[in-house]
Amino acid sequence: MIALANASEEASWLQSLLSEIPTWKRPISAILIHCDSIATIAKVQNRYYNGKRRQIRRKHSTIREFLTTGAVIVDYARSNNN
Repeated sequence: MIALANASEEASWLQSLLSEIPTWKRPISAILIHCDSIATIAKVQNRYYNGKRRQIRRKHSTIREFLTTGAVIVDYARSNNN
């Protein structure tokens, strides 16, 4: 989940960078992030975090924010295809 949160933050930064380029006329679509953990995808798609670690809860809320705003899309990719 930590790697997914870091990738989401980088994707959001990239989107904001592209939106600041004046010659970039195309609408910026959501960035697709491939994850090889079905459990992690299920956890971030769930609204509620039931864990006890504060750091992981913060990462979960970060990913949820990016998912709800449409900045990123998380998709499953098999480990051997990753």
